[in-house]
Amino acid sequence: MGENPTSPTSSDSKMTVLTTDASRPSIPLITITSPFSGDKLDKEKNNWTDWHDNIYSITCLSGLWGYIKGTTPCPPLATEPRAFNNWTQNDERACAFLFGAIEYAERKAVTLHTTDAAAYFKALEARHVSDGPVAQVYLIKDAMGIHATPGEPFTKGLDTLFDKLDRAWKMGDITLDVLKSILTLNFFGKDFQEIQFALQDRMKTATKAKPFTASEIRQFVEDRQRLIDANNRSAGESNTSTALAAKDKKKTSNICVNCKRPGHAQQYCIMPNGGMAGKTIEESKAQRAKDKASKNPAPSTSAKSTTTTQKTMRDEATGAIYLVSLPEDAKPVTPAQAHIAIDNNFDRMIFSTDDLEREGDLWGS
Repeated sequence: MGENPTSPTSSDSKMTVLTTDASRPSIPLITITSPFSGDKLDKEKNNWTDWHDNIYSITCLSGLWGYIKGTTPCPPLATEPRAFNNWTQNDERACAFLFGAIEYAERKAVTLHTTDAAAYFKALEARHVSDGPVAQVYLIKDAMGIHATPGEPFTKGLDTLFDKLDRAWKMGDITLDVLKSILTLNFFGKDFQEIQFALQDRMKTATKAKPFTASEIRQFVEDRQRLIDANNRSAGESNTSTALAAKDKKKTSNICVNCKRPGHAQQYCIMPNGGMAGKTIEESKAQRAKDKASKNPAPSTSAKSTTTTQKTMRDEATGAIYLVSLPEDAKPVTPAQAHIAIDNNFDRMIFSTDDLEREGDLWGS
């Protein structure tokens, strides 16, 4: 077609604008009236496959899929200026559509492309499809958690299961070493997240030419085990040292500042300049016992004792005889009161002779 007419060395006589460009440009302007309304791309959801299918369905029908995949060529500016401008705007609109179809975290992780929708799409694809063993372990775990459900078509569950496995496979060939890496990552649950994180970082450096082999996995785990054991030993030694220091401090605090001997304070010291200078050891001990007793007095045991007496009472009207157990200071009780036993001064239940016949063991028979 010749040299670029905008170049200083180009020949303008050889470059002419197509007559159809003004009325019927080879690239029409594409307009999408509605933003993306599906589930936005989110690495935390591992939803690349579903998102990809939704993007394809929408943009293919609108005409923007070719810009996203990079299959729609850009016409030359010199011969098709209007088509060129339309292509540029379509490419920008494809970028904007992709930007509106991803979550906030994706926008921060992948640099925004305001032009070159194909490069923008490839960057997103690389972030999700090439995630490697870290994402594979979650997909395989999810797949293993899918089971047939009564009342639901079996094929629906299988489709979901196969979809997760397909996605895991696309992230990289699942060789024996990769499978061992995945299961090792799963082996260290939430109680060992630091090891999981370190293991993930090591997995990301693995390549086909230099895989993360089973022997290297084992060596990796052994190194972490040694580190944990060493830290536990250090913690144990530190606790022992603390306990010994506390014990020594207690011993030191029980040394007399006057005679420098252990077992008593200065106020009980019988040596010269001591609090009990000239006294005997027995006198010092007695004073210590007296002071201790005064600080911790024995609880009072002066509880009121109650002496009870048992009496028999006869009800002249009925001929019933009652055995009554009452405190010495209780108020007088009538036979009627003895039968119903409601006086608050009683400390035992009261029986009539009829009751006592039934309770022979209490009557003594």
